[in-house]
Amino acid sequence: MKKFIIFIIIIAVITVIHVNEIYASGIQGDADGNGVVNSVDYFYYVASVNGGHVPSSVNLDFNEDGEVGLFDRAIIISHISNPTPTPTSALGKTNLPPGIYVYYDWESLDPAVYPWIKGGEIATRWNLIEPEEGTMSWTDLEKWIDNNARKNKGITLKITAHDRDYSGIPNWIYARHNVPKIKIGDQNCSYNSNCFYPKWWDTNFINKYTNMIKRVGEKYNNDPRIGAIIVAIGEYGEAFPGYGNLSWDTTPKNHDQYWEEAGLTPDIWINYSKKIIDAYVKAFPNKLLFLLEQAFEGKNNDALTDYAASSGVNMGFAGLTADNDHNSRWYTPFSKYVETGTLLGRLEQGYGGSISPRLVYWSALNALRNHAYIISFYGQPNKDQANSETLNFANKYAGTKIKDTPGAWIAFKGKPGDDVIWQGHEGNYEFWIKQINPETTTLPVFDWDKPNQTLKNAGTKEGMYSRKTDLSTGKNTFYLNIYDQYVSALNNARFNTLVIGKQAKITVKYLNNNNGQIVVKYDSFSGAKTAGIVTKTNTNTWESVSFTVTDAYFNNRLNNNSDITITASGENATLHMVEVEIEQP
Repeated sequence: MKKFIIFIIIIAVITVIHVNEIYASGIQGDADGNGVVNSVDYFYYVASVNGGHVPSSVNLDFNEDGEVGLFDRAIIISHISNPTPTPTSALGKTNLPPGIYVYYDWESLDPAVYPWIKGGEIATRWNLIEPEEGTMSWTDLEKWIDNNARKNKGITLKITAHDRDYSGIPNWIYARHNVPKIKIGDQNCSYNSNCFYPKWWDTNFINKYTNMIKRVGEKYNNDPRIGAIIVAIGEYGEAFPGYGNLSWDTTPKNHDQYWEEAGLTPDIWINYSKKIIDAYVKAFPNKLLFLLEQAFEGKNNDALTDYAASSGVNMGFAGLTADNDHNSRWYTPFSKYVETGTLLGRLEQGYGGSISPRLVYWSALNALRNHAYIISFYGQPNKDQANSETLNFANKYAGTKIKDTPGAWIAFKGKPGDDVIWQGHEGNYEFWIKQINPETTTLPVFDWDKPNQTLKNAGTKEGMYSRKTDLSTGKNTFYLNIYDQYVSALNNARFNTLVIGKQAKITVKYLNNNNGQIVVKYDSFSGAKTAGIVTKTNTNTWESVSFTVTDAYFNNRLNNNSDITITASGENATLHMVEVEIEQP
């Protein structure tokens, strides 16, 4: 339900302009009549359309058409006070291409060898560019930047003060300005070891750190080679003070408790973070900025991201995995802006070494369903030819919005238990296609080995998650709904089918594991039609089939208000993905 709510917000935001053209300015979207339009009014709408209880005093039919629907929803959203900036001005600052980036691109991987690579992240540390106070050393950084620029790659730049394993704090900060050191952990380490962090919120530290940011801005704000800057606040450049190294710690305390003992509170951390955000905004007015979301103790995340967004800073998330909870304490503030198309998103997977192609694939899908603009993988996945199809698919959809996406898709999955994946995502990965009532019409399939989270076998990427029918219980059909703003008979649809149907390619990826049939039907201009029938041959392989139709109407007229139905006949059907592309004549 949470994910459904988020996608409804996307639809509503897109339709706001059209609603304002149709209805008078006097309509305020104040469902409960308290004089304020806020999230309460919106949640009354959600409860209404999903059969929940709504007080009789609440009026949601703003356009007085006798029903609560799309336009009523958009009216609420259009009048909710929201300080969020639009992404168009940010995009105007750079030609940074969307797609696959190399996280910590120290090898300067060449797109001529790995053609799916669109750019790379160049990361260095403060003590390497300002080893002595006031003396900037650009030589090594310049070589790195120039090497990537000559390969026509997009470049994001991050300069950190502490990377846990490598403290980037210049020694002169401690020796000359008496910035206190804070030890995270009781393990035996020397005074200058990486288990020590600066007192981030110390006035002297802030003054020197923001001055360094100013100097870097003077150097690179107008440099066309650099497309984006990471707003580096804490450890690894993330908005978090630091985890320390507690592996040898014998005390029961965690890192938050060590920081608390040093005097840090969530409010102090947020105030410090705002000062650093301000410094970056001032130093880099001509660059895209990305905040790597995470807050001290997971508290006040909204306050931090709201402040960054109101300053025009885009959202980044340093923790991309194949499956993580969309509504976790870190993900929610990120997705609030990115999924609604308000800001650009950057998702990175920073694990070293080799990663299974299956994990790379589902990580990419996870990033795309969050509408990421930049998707970063560390090292080896970018070089593995086994990932070429995955990374090319990511480039196809990265950074696209409903007004320019080449298609819509859904990857089928379920929510595994916490004994398999902690805080796993609750359901399908949806990219402008949703499955109607997935839990009551199909079953989830997992290829994981409980309880140690390893894969059962070396199966293909499609088999890691999927959904299937269960004919024995009457669950025989996938009901799919394409977002109306992409294609429908609505006036504001990108591809309007009201006058004449559109040509569409429907691609189904299925497991050929028995001799049953798969029947694909669609909402055509003249009603329900069969796009095609697949007769499986029990090869036990994942296969793909495409059907091109010339009269797609897609106006929710099939069973369960769907646009496409996929029905198992004879034996069960297991599906991985459905993709719909509207083809121009």
